[in-house]
Amino acid sequence: MALEDHKVITKIQLFKFEDDSGKIETLGSAGRPIDSILFEHKQNLVEKIEDEGNMLLLDGITFLWKCVIQGMCFPPFDQQHSHIAVGDSDEPPKREHKGLLGRNRHYRHVDYGYPLLMTDTAVFRATFGKNHANFEWNEFSIANGNTPLAVHLNRGIKKMGKKDPSMSWLFIVSITIR
Repeated sequence: MALEDHKVITKIQLFKFEDDSGKIETLGSAGRPIDSILFEHKQNLVEKIEDEGNMLLLDGITFLWKCVIQGMCFPPFDQQHSHIAVGDSDEPPKREHKGLLGRNRHYRHVDYGYPLLMTDTAVFRATFGKNHANFEWNEFSIANGNTPLAVHLNRGIKKMGKKDPSMSWLFIVSITIR
């Protein structure tokens, strides 16, 4: 691998399901694999969005270095503290941003069993059910808490549409460092 091949890559997958009964929300929050949910509820899948790209924020980079060099990793980006945050701002990301910029924003705790660690990749997944983030989604972030005061590792911009209360959206964010 050449020196120029070293980089940070963020990929997102958003699965939008019709879910009046709340069954998909329950399965997603319990950590059921997406392939299993798709197998059982393919008829409910409305749309799948995939994209790549975001920006690591200075606060997130500083947190990572403090963890590596000083062992200061609290709160960690673990099952207990990790959240996927979504908001409605479409302002382009800047390294100096502290998190989401939208007027509407929502922090959703990661699904059971997440985040996953796979060598050079961390995978975060959260299920947003009928009572979560029913507004236009234009931005996302991984945070180690459920408020704007949490450390936000990154910020990405992607027009994902307006979430309706009759839907459950499963949002997967994978961050790879090569």
